[in-house]
Amino acid sequence: MQVRPFYWLALSFLGYYCAYGVFLPFFPAWLKSQQYGEEMIGLVIGSAYIFRFAGGLFFSSLIKKANHIISSLRLLALASA
Repeated sequence: MQVRPFYWLALSFLGYYCAYGVFLPFFPAWLKSQQYGEEMIGLVIGSAYIFRFAGGLFFSSLIKKANHIISSLRLLALASA
């Protein structure tokens, strides 16, 4: 089955933001139940945004050609496992 790039990208964003939208409202409540303070919860949530921003700047500068994208994605997936 061949999925057109537009639909593949749209489904990827839909899945990501649906999962993130379900996760983000309940994560601070769960951290609160684990006896974390409000300041620490704010730091945890804020650090996720900082790492996403810095990681995007750093890793996107490493990819110089279009054929490096697949190997870079494989390496990042392996590193995150």
